[in-house]
Amino acid sequence: MVIIILISLTFVGISLFLSSIQRKNSDDYMKDIQKELSNELKIIK
Repeated sequence: MVIIILISLTFVGISLFLSSIQRKNSDDYMKDIQKELSNELKIIK
C-alpha cells in the first residue's frame, strides 16, 4: 500500500517537474504541487 502511494507521488512529481520546465512558470508549478499533494493526502486518509 505504502509503496503504491510512493510510486504515484514520484510519478506525479516527475510529470509536474517536466511540465514546469516546458512552461517555465514556477508559480503554476507550486500551485500544481500543492493541489496534487492535497489530493494524495485525501486518498491516503
